[in-house]
Amino acid sequence: MKQIGVCLSSCPSGYYGTRYPDINKCTKCKADCDTCFNKNFCTKCKSGFYLHLGKCLDSCPEGLEANNHTMECVSIGEKGL
Repeated sequence: MKQIGVCLSSCPSGYYGTRYPDINKCTKCKADCDTCFNKNFCTKCKSGFYLHLGKCLDSCPEGLEANNHTMECVSIGEKGL
């Protein structure tokens, strides 16, 4: 992977690897995303956001509740697990 002119074995936190036949590079995750798998799938959100199905949300959808320990949206009643 290439990041600012330097070859790396993997991309740093906050970036994901983009691979093409002629170039491999690190691309920045979306602004609300701390780590991501690709441009559309976040694996950890920045502070103040909750992870739900690969997206970072400022509040959880109806029927789900925020787990402030994991910073994920979980089924109601699943919070303590």
